[in-house]
Amino acid sequence: MYRAAHGYALPLTLNGESTGPLGGFGWHMRFLEGLTPATLDLMRVQVPADTKLLLSIAYPANASNPTVTAYAPSWCFPWASSSRRCQESFTRVATIEQVRASTGNTYHWAANVLTLRIVQPPADLTGDPTWRVRDEPTPSFWRDGIRIPRYEWNPRLHVAVDCPVAINTTLCMGAAVMAEPQPCAAG
Repeated sequence: MYRAAHGYALPLTLNGESTGPLGGFGWHMRFLEGLTPATLDLMRVQVPADTKLLLSIAYPANASNPTVTAYAPSWCFPWASSSRRCQESFTRVATIEQVRASTGNTYHWAANVLTLRIVQPPADLTGDPTWRVRDEPTPSFWRDGIRIPRYEWNPRLHVAVDCPVAINTTLCMGAAVMAEPQPCAAG
């Protein structure tokens, strides 16, 4: 971790893994040097449903039309039940407070900053029939009062934006906006 102009920062790389505080905290990602991904997959999430983690991602000014979709593992078969869902398209809401209060299937987009609530997805589906987040999809590891949620390997959260892409077609051209979301009020 190094000290950046706006506080402490953690460098992320391709296929990066990160860890940090939960329970009312938020993370803001701003990629440097015009390297914001046009698509981003979040996997192996270890965030229990009883906590709050907001993630905001800054995009270049030329990015637009974000889509956020949760995908169940490839063995989720919608034909197995008339109520089984294997993907969930997230809904855009008007405020970050609505994202925070949601069950994790909404997003906020303003000033080219995308904000999501990160939750640990179910192991085998996205809904029955509507979006559902289990309290604990896989039992946590406990020791001496410390809980470590276990993650599922296969569900993923897919984020995509429309943007002019760089040479390799996966990165948006242009530097990310400098706007940062306002912190949530205490509580």
